[in-house]
Amino acid sequence: MDKIMPVAMYLPQFHQIPENDLWWGKGFTDWVTVKNAQKHIEGQHQPRVPLDDNYYDLSDKEVMKWQSQLAEQYGGIGFCFYHYYFKDSRKILEKPAEKLLSWKDIRQPFCFCWANETWARSWSNVRNKNVWTEIYEGGHEQEQQGILLEQKYGDRKQWTEHIEYLLPFLEDERYIKKDGKPIFLIYKPEEIFCLDEMMALWKEVAVEHGMEGLEIIGVNVSWKVPGIDAILFHGPQAYWNPSVCGMAIRAAKKETLNLYDYQEVWDIALSCRGIPEAQTYFGGFVDYDDSPRRGKNGTLLEHVSSEAFEENIRKLAQKNLQSGNGYLFINAWNEWGESMYLEPDCEKGHEYLQALHEAVRKAGHRQEVKADLWQGERREADTSQLKKYKNYFRVLERWLTLKEQKKNLSEYLISRGYQKIAIYGWGILGKHLYEELKDTEIEILYAIDRQMGEETAQVRLILPEESWERADAVVVTATFDFANIRQFAKQKTDMDILSLEELVMEV
Repeated sequence: MDKIMPVAMYLPQFHQIPENDLWWGKGFTDWVTVKNAQKHIEGQHQPRVPLDDNYYDLSDKEVMKWQSQLAEQYGGIGFCFYHYYFKDSRKILEKPAEKLLSWKDIRQPFCFCWANETWARSWSNVRNKNVWTEIYEGGHEQEQQGILLEQKYGDRKQWTEHIEYLLPFLEDERYIKKDGKPIFLIYKPEEIFCLDEMMALWKEVAVEHGMEGLEIIGVNVSWKVPGIDAILFHGPQAYWNPSVCGMAIRAAKKETLNLYDYQEVWDIALSCRGIPEAQTYFGGFVDYDDSPRRGKNGTLLEHVSSEAFEENIRKLAQKNLQSGNGYLFINAWNEWGESMYLEPDCEKGHEYLQALHEAVRKAGHRQEVKADLWQGERREADTSQLKKYKNYFRVLERWLTLKEQKKNLSEYLISRGYQKIAIYGWGILGKHLYEELKDTEIEILYAIDRQMGEETAQVRLILPEESWERADAVVVTATFDFANIRQFAKQKTDMDILSLEELVMEV
């Protein structure tokens, strides 16, 4: 693809569902949040109002037809539907995409982004959660720990069910592909402990069904997480987060709101480098103000204009072309609750759609883009040690949360039928795991470690090269290097090989 194609993130939260009625009141959709938005500081543009008061219902075919015609009118914009798929194959907000699949006469290109977060109340102690509408929440203590929908990944059975659900979409001729491979975004790939195994299975199934494979794009990660093929810097959040793009920007405070300057965020988007070991897509953004959902604790961009958007998105399109990217991801088509939308509103009409159309036209074709078009600061690639400790921090944080909830990792092992285990890695995490399990029903037979310098009365130590006594499972505590350790272990034994990360994420 020589000419770049815009792909806008698409929120399916604009039709009535029973869960929304239960959690936030009868008839709730994101339009309720949008209509009730308040202006907290002088100059803030709230509430946002769609052109002609078009508070649409996504269950109506005419709405999808209108959206698709609008996207085509302004140069052919693809939609990237947020895809919500939870524990035990539970789906939600899936109907708009399913209806589009059945409406073959609507020629709308589309793909998916798996928004793999637990849905929970703002007051819950759940980490990495999606809080839909903080300002409408009370203390619904009857919901266990404030969890509405729990994100768990299960095993090969659940992974197979998931890809089988996706297959009719992936096989559809309108589904967006790269080199014959359907594109599939994952919002938080680093949270999926089994991602490399899961994606290997998915790609195998895709090939069996006549596809070239899958193109898995991880969102807002600073390294090539095992299981992904490429990375998307998802604006604007990626660009004010130094752990993603490697550059920092300071938010200003007005009252209790966090404010970022629109052009400063764009400057980072245009100057940051990609990830050396992975194809990197640089995502654009229209606007941002999440105070409709967060209230006075929200974050917003200031000094936003369609003129600034056009100039910056043109440069970003050229940057992507220079990087070999055929797609320009944009936040968003209809994220009205966070004020990120290309759809026309009462204040600006079609200005942002027109600006995008002009910017893509002026960006030209790949062969026309000069190699010296942008000069950015070189990102310092994360060192192996930094990646390791990021991973360990995530595991420990989740583990401490389980402690606060009075949960023990033995629960997961017992539920899977594992009673006798070996621990691979007798470092800090391995010793903590031993302490966690020693007074439970789990029997720890031995530990495996290359460092044999210390003796321990707690457990028998062996080297990885020695013979491994039969156990129900081997738990690897070196979670960052799990993929390599599992590959080594599979050459020695047919025992189940688990990651400590799996235990802490799945309990």
